[in-house]
Amino acid sequence: FYAPGCQHCRATKPEFAMAASGSDIPFAQIDADKYGRVGRIERLQGFPTIRAYRGGRMIKEYEGDRGAHSLLSFAKSVGSGAQEAAGGRKGGGASSQVEAYNKACQQRYGEFAEFD
Repeated sequence: FYAPGCQHCRATKPEFAMAASGSDIPFAQIDADKYGRVGRIERLQGFPTIRAYRGGRMIKEYEGDRGAHSLLSFAKSVGSGAQEAAGGRKGGGASSQVEAYNKACQQRYGEFAEFD
């Protein structure tokens, strides 16, 4: 979860993108300014907030270094269950993964939510 005007979020964004590109576990970003309801539902306290989800529930919040290597290590430590939480499957293709993310977001946050 991020806020576009947040200095820490802007600094983390390229590291997050680098970690995501090096992983078969899906990474997602939610703009908390654009989707304020999501921030309220998730009771976010600050930005960026990095969490892993499984089965639609948060399983772990990350509080470590925001470098690509550390973010990727966190994703691997929580395993492929985070991928299943989003409905993604290995080899499913980008289009099917986006559809799965959209469905998971809509189930959790309401019909307005889409994967960015």
